[in-house]
Amino acid sequence: MRRRSARLVLLLTLVLLLFSGCDMLLNYIDFGDMDDDVVVEEPDEDNPEVDDPDIDNPEIVIGSKGIEAIMNHEDIISAEMGEDVFFIEYNDNIPSFSVSDENGEEYYISLSELDELGRVGVAMGLFDAEHCPDYERGDLSTKPSGWVQNDYSWVESRWLYNRSHMLGFQYSGLQDDGRNLMTGTRSFNVKGMLPFENILTDHIKEEDGSAGDDPHKVLVRVTPDFYEDNLLAHGIIMEADCLECDDIDFAVYIPNWEPGVTIDYRSGDNWANSDLPPEEEVEIPLDEATYILNTNSDVFHTLSCSRAPEPDSENYKLTDKSRDELIEGGYDPCGICKP
Repeated sequence: MRRRSARLVLLLTLVLLLFSGCDMLLNYIDFGDMDDDVVVEEPDEDNPEVDDPDIDNPEIVIGSKGIEAIMNHEDIISAEMGEDVFFIEYNDNIPSFSVSDENGEEYYISLSELDELGRVGVAMGLFDAEHCPDYERGDLSTKPSGWVQNDYSWVESRWLYNRSHMLGFQYSGLQDDGRNLMTGTRSFNVKGMLPFENILTDHIKEEDGSAGDDPHKVLVRVTPDFYEDNLLAHGIIMEADCLECDDIDFAVYIPNWEPGVTIDYRSGDNWANSDLPPEEEVEIPLDEATYILNTNSDVFHTLSCSRAPEPDSENYKLTDKSRDELIEGGYDPCGICKP
C-alpha cells in the first residue's frame, strides 16, 4: 500500500510539473549530453531582461569594493587611494521625468524642505539661458547635515567636505539656500558633479545646433541618497532631459566618497584610511600664519583679534590658508575683527 501511494504521489507531481510548464522540469531533470543537432538559443543582447532600477540593489557590476559598499549602504566606507570611479550610469543612463515635470515648458525651481534631521530632499527644475546667473557666486555659510570638516594633505584644497549645490549655481543661480546645499566630498563635488553641471550649463546657453535658433530648456533633478537616519548621503542620482533634443540626456549615480578617507555616513565623521601612514600635524609658525582658528566654533580671526582663543587653549590653531580657502572649508569670519 505504501509503495502504491508513493507511486501515486510521484505521478501527481509529474502531472503538476507538466501543467506548470516545461521550464520548471528543466530545473529538475538531467538530460545528460545533448545531441549536436540540438540548437540552443543565445540571449538577445538587444533586448536583455533587466529588472527595474533599484538604488538599494542596482543592476550594476563595479569592480571597486568602495562603490559596492556605497550602493549597499554600508555605514562606514573606506575608499582606497588611487581609485577614480566618480560616477556610474543609473537606469541605463535614461532619465525618468513625467509630462507634469515639464510644467508647460515654463522655467521653475522646486526645492524640498529639510526633513526633521536637517537633510535635503529632491531638488529639480526646468532651466533656460534667460535665467542663468550673470553674477558671481557669493560666500556660503550653511552647514549641511553630516558636516564634520577635516583637512587631508592628498585632498585637493585639503578640505574633505564642500557645500555641494544639488542644482548647480551655474544654471540655477541658487546661492546660500540650505535646501539646495548638501555635504559632499571634494571628489564628489569637483570630479563627480561639476563636469555634469558644466555640460548642462553649456548646453542650456547654446542657441544653435539640434534645437535650431531656440535656446535649450533642460529638466534637471537631483535626488540625495540617504540611508535610514544617516546624516551624510551616500551619493545622489542626477538626471537631465533636454526638451528640444537628446544630446545631453543622462541619468547617473554620483557616489559621495573620497580616496584615502574612511567616512562614517551615520554622522559624517571621517579619518585617514588605516592602510595609510598617519599624517603628521604640521604646526604653522606664527610668522607664516595668516589667521587664528577656533576649532570648536569654526571661526577664524586676525592674529591680533582680542576674541581669538589663547595659544594654550585646545581650540587654538594657526593656519596659513587664505580667507577664501577657510570659508570654503566651513570656517566663518569673526564678527569682531572682520578678517
